[in-house]
Amino acid sequence: MSTCAALCPLALVLTDSSGSTLYEGTAKCNASYLFFSSDRLTEGESCTLASGDTQTTAEVQTGAVTSGMGGFGGGHGGMGKAICKELGKDSAIVLAGRNEKKMAAAKEQFEELGIESYICKTDISDAAQAEALAAYAASLGEVRRVIHTSGVSPSDTGTENIIRINAVGTVNMVKAFYPVLAEGGVMINFSSVAAYTMPQTEEWTQAFECWDQPDFYDRLLALAGEAEDEESEFFRAGLAYAMSKKFVIYFTQKNVSRFAEKHCRILSISPGCYLTPMHQKLIDNQPETAGNQLELIPAGRWGHPYEMGAL
Repeated sequence: MSTCAALCPLALVLTDSSGSTLYEGTAKCNASYLFFSSDRLTEGESCTLASGDTQTTAEVQTGAVTSGMGGFGGGHGGMGKAICKELGKDSAIVLAGRNEKKMAAAKEQFEELGIESYICKTDISDAAQAEALAAYAASLGEVRRVIHTSGVSPSDTGTENIIRINAVGTVNMVKAFYPVLAEGGVMINFSSVAAYTMPQTEEWTQAFECWDQPDFYDRLLALAGEAEDEESEFFRAGLAYAMSKKFVIYFTQKNVSRFAEKHCRILSISPGCYLTPMHQKLIDNQPETAGNQLELIPAGRWGHPYEMGAL
């Protein structure tokens, strides 16, 4: 239909196999996907897209954390919802996050799919709240899978909170869920391909090794440097993001043996650029940065959350 790095508006009519109109209005598009909201679409449904004189067929794909019970940091955002949709097929899920409204909306969507879900408002940068989340998940059943997708980026978050949530929050989640994870269970921490965009310096390693010290946050914040203006703050936040995601990998590796001793696994995954709500903010607010990212992707398109869910 259209090829563009950032999302562009496109007049669209979508019909089902019988010719009934499912959607008529304006959608946003990039090189691979069209984005719009409609309550008349069914996952996997074949439909016809028409814009002007152009017409094509398509399949509806929606983005959709889990326990036999599964516990999750995240679950109402792009990655978390997609994963939740898959893992919820054979287990109940606990959604954890700071935004109760978004979690409630996600819970409603999951229940329409027949997925049993629960909500626990949690700020993972607070160790006590992470512990309360783990205890709540354990109270509902055996915790077998913990998918820690919670994270923030420079697209909408400042340096301080990037470090608190991405780095300190990961420490809190691992510490909280280690005792309650059932034998044979797995914990997956989400890092980012951004972790590989900068080398891990000796100063970073020294700070990482102080993860259990009271000044851990202050050490990372000092390494992010100072910002003189709005532009330099964006790059400072970018540095903090890469560093915090590098720490996720470091801390996950540090815990492998400990988890193995209780016959559990812990691993990290580093997604590239996926069209989550968080990444959409980068496209909207920093289109040049987003365009540069897109040019570096071999597939020539953004990833889609459902692809991560299937993985």
